[in-house]
Amino acid sequence: MVRTFIRNKGGSEKVFSLWWFFVLAIVGLGIVVGVLIFYSMDFDVREIEAASLYNNLANCVIKQGYLADNFFDKNFDIFEKCGLNKETILSGDFYFKISIFDGDRNLVKEISDGTRTFEADCKIEGKLIAKEFPKCIGKEERVIYYQDNEKKNAAIHILAASNQKGKKLSI
Repeated sequence: MVRTFIRNKGGSEKVFSLWWFFVLAIVGLGIVVGVLIFYSMDFDVREIEAASLYNNLANCVIKQGYLADNFFDKNFDIFEKCGLNKETILSGDFYFKISIFDGDRNLVKEISDGTRTFEADCKIEGKLIAKEFPKCIGKEERVIYYQDNEKKNAAIHILAASNQKGKKLSI
């Protein structure tokens, strides 16, 4: 019986080699697909970064419905007060604008920095579908501020924009 098993060995090797090539092809295809997926992930973080910049500015300038105490000072440094990195904002990928309007909608003070063309791009963004435009977050809130020891109502409009697209990311 052992001899019979050894004699018929030649046919089983041919069938085994077909399965072996099939398994190699499946493994090779899996590796190629895995590498393509690994290196093709692309994340768009513009909207998240614009929201983060907006929240940072709003939390810094508005405290429980009141405007920050020294906001109207001539030496008010938004970067130092809000903990913003000036080089990052000026890198060309970010923009912010803070506008204070009194009760009659007159502009009282305005602070802006970054790529100034983003403001116009933000106005166009809702009307056009474009991949290269920055993502913008702009909101208006009511605040109270003190000027010459007098309590005044105002509206603050904060616009934050980011065009930093992110990088290809490997998970």
